Amino acid sequence: MNPLDLLRELARRVRVLEVRNPLENAAVDRGGLYINSNEGLVVNGSAKVTGWLVVTGTQRITGQLEGSGTIDWTGPTFWRGASTVIGAMEIQGPLTIKGTTVVEGDLAVKKTLDVTATTRLRAKTTVEADLQVTTGGRVLVGTAMVLTPANDGGAMVFNGAAKVSGAGGGVGLFGNGTVVGPSVIAASNGVSASAGSAQLALSSGGATLAGASSGPTLSLSSQMRVSGLPTIPRADANNAVIGSPWIDPNTGNWYRVVA
Repeated sequence: MNPLDLLRELARRVRVLEVRNPLENAAVDRGGLYINSNEGLVVNGSAKVTGWLVVTGTQRITGQLEGSGTIDWTGPTFWRGASTVIGAMEIQGPLTIKGTTVVEGDLAVKKTLDVTATTRLRAKTTVEADLQVTTGGRVLVGTAMVLTPANDGGAMVFNGAAKVSGAGGGVGLFGNGTVVGPSVIAASNGVSASAGSAQLALSSGGATLAGASSGPTLSLSSQMRVSGLPTIPRADANNAVIGSPWIDPNTGNWYRVVA
């Protein structure tokens, strides 16, 4: 080949190199491809990775990230925008929620629900098992009634005074909240009512009625018995039989006749 032909062939090859895109269909079998400039790799179509894609640094995505398969993530994760999960989501570990949370569907809690903050139930509530209020807790019904387990074995207090409780071995009704005041106690052996020193007791064996602490007592069983009657001399009782009861025709008061 003469020198002129060689020059023409060399010029042709130079023109091919000038217009050729060396990465149009390229493969790196050994070594690696290093891009040291910012945004040095721009993909205007799509890219496919078969194998591992390792990013050391920050991978920034502007737009929509779509995928299928399993995401296995280790380390803290921060979501700074609205997120929607369509499908089941399982959290295996503690969950802390800071801020207002709205649940618009059913919420099922299968283990202990421990609430240490103020709780407000604004809709109809159904309790299908035991509701236990321990010592120190109370149930406030409106502004006038309190259910408390710490008062006489459990009590229902009205207006801070009158109450129904388990005192006296049964159920007690107390006018001013204490046994000292007017009260009614229903126990397994009978019912008793008191107001001050006046008392009424009912049982299967009969009934007892007492007035003032120093007054008479009326007992009813198979017989009637009156004890503690004031006495009156026989001479002042129209000479009635000694030991017999006598009723003053003027006052209606009962007396026991003595000598």
